[in-house]
Parts: sequence; structure tokens; C-alpha cells
Amino acid sequence: MPVVDLAALTTAVQDNAAAWTQRGITWQLHQGPAGANPHAAWVDFDTTASIGRLILWDIGNIYLEVVYFDTDAVRIAHHELSSPAEVETWVATLARWVLAPPPQTSS
Repeated sequence: MPVVDLAALTTAVQDNAAAWTQRGITWQLHQGPAGANPHAAWVDFDTTASIGRLILWDIGNIYLEVVYFDTDAVRIAHHELSSPAEVETWVATLARWVLAPPPQTSS
């Protein structure tokens, strides 16, 4: 039995879609092929300054990646969920990251 119901991602996206649109984020929700093991769903974010992706696997892993256009800086996080309720928190993190200034890089 999966640790996380992938519908949690769909719910988090639907609950926040209007606010994202108002803040300049466009998004697209995807579902991996049926029967894949592990099974995954993901959401892609686009802004004028960055793109981001959050992937959720039904085994309880989550992966975030954001690329900033002006600097080519990349932010990445990989996390094992301790609770399905964390999906909402990580979706909010992705939104925050795509809207944030790029991280500082050292020369």
C-alpha cells in the first residue's frame, strides 16, 4: 500500500491555484503512467524569472527543483515525508522558491 495518496498533490494544487495565478505563477499538473512502481505525480511552475518542479512519489519521497533564468542558479531539495500532510508544505515551498530572488552564488 502506498505511503502517500497522490491525490494529495492534486488537492494542494487545486487549493492554491487562484493565489498562484494572482502572483504570476502558471502551473501544470501531471500524473505518471498507471502501473509504474513507484507511481509519481508532479507539478511544473513557470514565472517570468524561474521554472520549478515538484515530484511526489507514492512511496513518500518528494523532490523539488527550481532554476532561475537570469543566473542559472538551481535550488534542489529531496525529502522523505513523515506525514502525507507535508505535501501541502512542500507545494508552498515550491511556490515560495519560484517567486524568490535567486540564491547567492560564490565566485
